[in-house]
Amino acid sequence: MRLVIEIDGGVHGRDDVVLRDHLRQTETRALGWTVVRFTNDTALGEPWRIDDGIRDRARMLGLL
Repeated sequence: MRLVIEIDGGVHGRDDVVLRDHLRQTETRALGWTVVRFTNDTALGEPWRIDDGIRDRARMLGLL
């Protein structure tokens, strides 16, 4: 299992971008990757939440 971290800006709320993100994430999962998404606001304002989120997901996947 592999882990991908994605930081999304405000544009990711647009319908066309949501669709592209969904399609890309579906393809990525099919290749054996797990995608964890965070917003720019979280990355810039609460970066420790990203660290916690990555660790939590890695534990769930048995990577830690």
